[in-house]
Order: sequence, then structure tokens, then C-alpha cells
Amino acid sequence: MPAALSPSAERICQAAILHFSEHHYDGASLNEIAAAAGIRKASLYAHFKSKDELYLAAFNRALAVELEHVQHCFSHSDTAPLGMQYCQSLQERYIKAPTLRFMLLAAYLQPASLKAALDEGYEDYLQLLNDRFRETLLAAHPALATHTRAITQFSSAYLGIVDSLHVKLVYTNGQEFQGRLSALEMLLTTSLQHTLHTL
Repeated sequence: MPAALSPSAERICQAAILHFSEHHYDGASLNEIAAAAGIRKASLYAHFKSKDELYLAAFNRALAVELEHVQHCFSHSDTAPLGMQYCQSLQERYIKAPTLRFMLLAAYLQPASLKAALDEGYEDYLQLLNDRFRETLLAAHPALATHTRAITQFSSAYLGIVDSLHVKLVYTNGQEFQGRLSALEMLLTTSLQHTLHTL
């Protein structure tokens, strides 16, 4: 969880998440963020010393929201097996949730000064996806429990699907997203069925 902030700093972070999700780092205006938070730019600097500091604080808050979304998807996945509820939620969430838009923009189009910190946060996000997928896979198919290599391969394939869908959202704004999702889901399901049949 990100460190607790004062109510004013939290309000600035929420305004920054929305603004950065629309303008990213280079196009962002601290004047506009301050105005959206209902303060003057000078007051913003009383809470955050620089654009980098605000960007990272906003990213950490967006990341926390998206980690919760991952947990929710895997805890309520009765109708969509093997982590697909998360994948199926992405396109609509990207449109409606500035936290996801900002997190993905920050992960794929990083300001160089924050690369290490942003990479670390995004890797934590992918690690949670990997861990929850493995748990779901083993719960659905206990026969795989002794096949460590297969579990690792399917987990890597799942993260490949996630990465491909994230790229579609960031670089094409989701064009042909559903077609790619359907194709990748079919490949994963078919490969899993084949593997289970040969155990």
C-alpha cells in the first residue's frame, strides 16, 4: 500500500492520475493538475517537490487500485476460467478507469528519470497476475501439481496474453482487441486440453 497522504495531497494525486492518464508525462501540466485539485500551483509544491515526485506518488496509487482489481477478478472468476475474467475486463476498464490507463502508460511509455521505480511497480503487478493464475490453474487441474515445467510454461503463456492485450490498449487504443483476445484464449485453452490429455 502507498504511504498515507494528507487529504490535500491525496486530492492532488487523484487529479494527477486523471490528468496523466490523458496527457502522460511530457504533455502534463502541473498548473492544470493544481486547478483540477482546487489549489494554486504553489500549494502543489508544498506537497510534492517536483513533477517526478507527483508522478510516482500518483502511479503508486493507481497501481494499488489495479492490484485490487486483479484480486477481485481472480476471486470472482466462476464464469470465466483461467484468469480470463481479468483479460475480458481490460478493454472496458481501460476506457472507464484512469488508474489502468495511467498505470499502463507509465509502464510502457516511461519518463527516463523514473524508469527503475515504474518497472518495479509494474513487475509487482505482473507477479500478482502470475501468482493468481498459477493458483487458479492448479485449483482447476490438480493433475498438473507434479508437472512444474508445464505450470511455468502456462503461466508464462498467460502473461504473454496479458502483455499482448496491454500493448493493444496502449498503442492502438484497443482496436481489434476482442479478436486478439478470442484467438489467444482459444490457443491457451487448446494447449491446456492437449497437455492434460497427454499427462
